[in-house]
Amino acid sequence: MILPIMRRLLEAAFALAAANFVLLAIVGHYDFRLGPVHLAATYLFKPLLYLNAAFLMGFALKCRLCPMEEAPQPSACFRPGLVFWLSAAAVVAAVYGISFRINLDFPDWTHRITTTHTNPWSFFLHRQYDGFYRPLTFVSLWLDNEIFGAALWGYHVQNLLIHLLNGLLVARLAFRLGLEQSRAAWAGIAFLAVPASFEAVIWPGARFDLMAGAFTYFALERALAGAAGVSTAAFCLGVACKETAYAYPLLLAALFLLRRPLLLPLPKQKWFAVLSLALAATILLVLIRIAIYGNLGGYPSAAAGANVNFVLSTKTFTSIATRLPAALFLINTGAGLPVWLRATLIAYVTFLSVIFFSNISAGKRTLFLLLPFLAVIPMLNMFGWITQFAQQGRYLYQPVIWIVFVIIAGIPPTGFGRILVAAWVAIMMSAALFNTLAYVKMIRAVDVAVAEAGAACKGAKLLPNSLPG
Repeated sequence: MILPIMRRLLEAAFALAAANFVLLAIVGHYDFRLGPVHLAATYLFKPLLYLNAAFLMGFALKCRLCPMEEAPQPSACFRPGLVFWLSAAAVVAAVYGISFRINLDFPDWTHRITTTHTNPWSFFLHRQYDGFYRPLTFVSLWLDNEIFGAALWGYHVQNLLIHLLNGLLVARLAFRLGLEQSRAAWAGIAFLAVPASFEAVIWPGARFDLMAGAFTYFALERALAGAAGVSTAAFCLGVACKETAYAYPLLLAALFLLRRPLLLPLPKQKWFAVLSLALAATILLVLIRIAIYGNLGGYPSAAAGANVNFVLSTKTFTSIATRLPAALFLINTGAGLPVWLRATLIAYVTFLSVIFFSNISAGKRTLFLLLPFLAVIPMLNMFGWITQFAQQGRYLYQPVIWIVFVIIAGIPPTGFGRILVAAWVAIMMSAALFNTLAYVKMIRAVDVAVAEAGAACKGAKLLPNSLPG
């Protein structure tokens, strides 16, 4: 009795959120007054989060216990074909090829100050200036510095290749979790187009998220195949890239508890071997951090005296509800609304409506929607930093895969289903490209301002080369 009522309420909530979002996408903003009632909206950010949240909750409650194939045996493996690689490369090139033009000469963009005249092994032995321990990613950035130096465009090469590799790793994980070959391939391609991930891809200094994601996806896939040693080694390498990889043991434990409804075939003794090694590795990695920092590290807080990563507040927990829905779809709502983006947003609402009001259901795989809550735990206190400008969206790079799996698992592998998935990927590509172009536009404006200032100074004979010898 309660469940049908909740479904009706969420249907109404989704319809209202969708109508509000479409209205804002068309008019940009509104300010209505009707007696004591005052309705106003300036940015699309919160309406977008409301829309995403209503969809995800409503889609979760649509879960039907339909028959489900067992996940493949550990010996089986996802095999990407030429079509997968061409599609994946096309998505990355179309959305992020322009990132070679996004080059900012400040320390955090490439960390060149940290990697210049430095022995790469020192990153494993000494503290970082920001209180974190991410030696492996700094070795990667050191390699860029050695090869490209001040040619900042070259720092994008690794980012694009790692993101492309992650599309394959996500597809392999989807296959290991029971999605058949074609759906697993679509999951990998859809992941590459997720607009919330754009910051991690276009910013060389955010490679921490890309590399930690790669090792975490690989570790989970190998763990589900029963390869305890390989999965644990990958987990350790992921933690050496960024602390977000600490989600691995949490996700692994959750998959163990959900192994029966998800029909995961790994024998219990292999589960125990994988979980035991993961626990032992987690303890060892934490002890290494304590040995280097004298504590758990993290961003120092001038106010609290401790680091902000372990200071709990109400916002620490409310940020999960207010920011996690952005994993479904996130745009820079402060960068304007060109006509083509308005069309994209209306198409997005149309796609959600088709999924929401049809008979599409992910069945028991809807349980995957529980896992993003675990994936954000290692970065809980930073999760609320995601803004209406899509900044800090890189924190969604790992949680988003579980939402992608649920949607792909729900869409039937029919002709209409393939059209739906293709439309979803195209919509996300358009949004991710808009997020990327916002940076290109910003850099162009900065270049113009610098040129104008230089010309003005030269005209006033203030530049050094215009002064008498």
